[in-house]
Amino acid sequence: MQKGQSQSGGLAHNQAEKEEVYYQCKICNFVLKQKRTDPPSYCPHCAVNHLKGEMVIMEEYSRKGEGADSC
Repeated sequence: MQKGQSQSGGLAHNQAEKEEVYYQCKICNFVLKQKRTDPPSYCPHCAVNHLKGEMVIMEEYSRKGEGADSC
């Protein structure tokens, strides 16, 4: 370990990088599970129809760790 570095500060940062959350499209409601640090820039489902749907985090599913299916 180099001088001035601490191990405890890196642990929380690494955990946040691995955290996966659910993103939902505002246009078509398509749901995608992806890392919080790598959010989708557009909805892949809308892209098929040449649309650019905005993906937002679904907090209620992300906190519980449940699937996004409502069936």
